[in-house]
Amino acid sequence: MKIKEIYYRYDSRFYVTLCSDEDISVSDFLGSSCEVGCEEYEVFKRTAKGVWIRDKYGCGYKKFVLNQARKRFAYPTKKQALESFIKRKKSQLKHLERGLRDTNYALQVALTMKIGEDENKLK
Repeated sequence: MKIKEIYYRYDSRFYVTLCSDEDISVSDFLGSSCEVGCEEYEVFKRTAKGVWIRDKYGCGYKKFVLNQARKRFAYPTKKQALESFIKRKKSQLKHLERGLRDTNYALQVALTMKIGEDENKLK
């Protein structure tokens, strides 16, 4: 019997609990939780450049993973997959912080503008 080769990918899922389903507002959130889980992908074909993987349920999801890529969708070990997840989240955080900083700056500029005198400049 041939042992199946497995590739791994970590991902996060967020769950939010609401106290009512009528008018949803920020104050209605009772709490949220985050789960980090590891998905398994079965290697079904190997080439000289990489592997073809599919989800372990065989639901038709197929993806090619290049062996020498700097960033891959999935990895042959759980350790590599977790390291990739951490790098992805750090990068995501950096981009979100930059966007937040730029948005705050644009808001401050807009708040200091004099409406009326500068109406023609807004067009």
